[in-house]
Amino acid sequence: MFRDFLSRRSVVFLLIFAAGIRNHVAVSDETNRPTAMTTTRRAEIDKMALHLTGLDSTVGDNRSKTVNKLLVLQKIYGNGVGWLVGQTPMPTDEEVKRARILQNEVIRKSHVVETPKSAQRVFDRLIGKLPDRMKRHSAPFTLTVLDSEKPEMFGIGAGIIYVTNSYLATFSRDGIFSEEALAFVLAHEIGHDCRGHCRSAWKLIWLHDEMKSNGHSAAQIAMLGRIANRAIKRTDGGTRFLYSTQQVQQADLFAMHLCRNAGFDTNRCLDALRFGVSDKLGTGRDETADGPSQSIQSQLFRLRQLLWERNGHVAANEFGLFEFEPKDASLVKANARPLRRNESAVVFLHGMASELSSQDAVLPSLAGIERKSPVRVFGFQYPNHQSLARSGIFLKHEIERVFQDAGRVDFVCHSAGGLVFRYYAEIESGKFRNAVFLGTPHGGSDLAKLRPLLEARRLLKSVKFGTPSALEKAIIDASGQISFDVQPDSLFLRFLNRDAPLELRKRYWVIRGKAVKKRYGVLMLIGTSSLKKYLRDKISESDGSELTRDCGIAWVDRLNVPIEVLAGDLAVSLQSAKLSGVAETVTLPINHMELTDDPKALAKVIEFLSD
Repeated sequence: MFRDFLSRRSVVFLLIFAAGIRNHVAVSDETNRPTAMTTTRRAEIDKMALHLTGLDSTVGDNRSKTVNKLLVLQKIYGNGVGWLVGQTPMPTDEEVKRARILQNEVIRKSHVVETPKSAQRVFDRLIGKLPDRMKRHSAPFTLTVLDSEKPEMFGIGAGIIYVTNSYLATFSRDGIFSEEALAFVLAHEIGHDCRGHCRSAWKLIWLHDEMKSNGHSAAQIAMLGRIANRAIKRTDGGTRFLYSTQQVQQADLFAMHLCRNAGFDTNRCLDALRFGVSDKLGTGRDETADGPSQSIQSQLFRLRQLLWERNGHVAANEFGLFEFEPKDASLVKANARPLRRNESAVVFLHGMASELSSQDAVLPSLAGIERKSPVRVFGFQYPNHQSLARSGIFLKHEIERVFQDAGRVDFVCHSAGGLVFRYYAEIESGKFRNAVFLGTPHGGSDLAKLRPLLEARRLLKSVKFGTPSALEKAIIDASGQISFDVQPDSLFLRFLNRDAPLELRKRYWVIRGKAVKKRYGVLMLIGTSSLKKYLRDKISESDGSELTRDCGIAWVDRLNVPIEVLAGDLAVSLQSAKLSGVAETVTLPINHMELTDDPKALAKVIEFLSD
């Protein structure tokens, strides 16, 4: 199995390093007590993780699992109603009720002990940095310690998290308590809850129970039951949620970002994963003839993803800085060549779910900037699924690779590209001369509210919203960590906006759009009203239970035209595009996609950047 997805070279490499770590790890056979993490051991384990080849653990965005569930629901209920059932959120009260039942089961089977003050302090510090929208006042986050020889930590939804005292003991090594490593595993479990993984599992169980009590066929019940059994596992030892690889990756990134926001050393937080590798390799109990077992491989792949996140690593050659050639309007991967004394440069950053190849208006316009010296034009292509922080660090690497000194480099940033730039400039202290933002959601964009309307419109093709097709595609296709980062009050935006760098903002210009054409607002309002009537009728006609029908109708009633449409450029609101302390803010009567090709918008960009 190991060779199925790792090359022979990786096998040899891991065997060598496993032997090296085994020689360095001092584990007493009598006490079975692992030692603390050292700088040398961190470097060895990190090298193991970074040299793995094969499966790329950064690509998944959890869409495949969602699609599988949606296909099953559509088979059971039909396309329209199946989509509605998939969209309808499980009522919070229902999740809390089921979690409380499971909580009673856990307490009945286990002995609860007092939570150590050190663990509670770390937990409270993390919860204190959660955005309000991730907290449920009816079900606050709680940490309960169980007396058990089995080292484990698990959540059951509704903010309820359990950890055993034997697991907590593993974070005290050589008399040193690793609060950073504990913070990571606690934040990971919090992440499963906040990202909706626990609720998603409970929803499948809820739908399955509703089907059994509502007269569905045995085949339909069994079909949904198979999906539900992949999300939850019931044994004599208790009930546990089963998470997909993508969900684990999402929770890992959530944990790293929450720990960062809470002020923990994120490198030491990763010791939580390093411990799992070091302890098992140190004893040799979790190795096979071919090398480390799959459990260690899993830890190493997770560690690699987070090391790449921390380091801003992007391997694919299709990403990075590309130089624009005005003669034939081509884009060529930029070579390392510092600016000459008489040269300056402009770098364009695209928005979410976009790419440089579609920017056939803005790049030629930038090449026409009037300056006394020659201007080189570049575009920065970054992955549309990874975190904005990682792209910001990657941008710094690329700027330093090509220019070395970016003091004479201007930046023009569309949409989420502006957040990538701000991370580069404000967090990574990247150099720049001036920056222009085109519809950047500095305060976030609640695309999650608009996406259901756009997806539902596909069910009723006669409904017209009047929104540009490119914008609709960008909103619907948005996935991965970036879709979490741009949400209002996200962990990313909280970290980015925590301190206002007023000196830097004096070199910022903002251009925002307001789609003032009445037809946009009118069409969207009329279309939304028609869609809601259509969806209510579909739910009323369905053969679901009264409870699921009521929940579905309640969800439809909450569908409304978002502020991004009524007072913005259709994707970003005027308020979100605003940034205090900038040199100038200009509002134009155009939509989000027009910001990169409208003549007035481009003229303003050139005006701001010209000598």
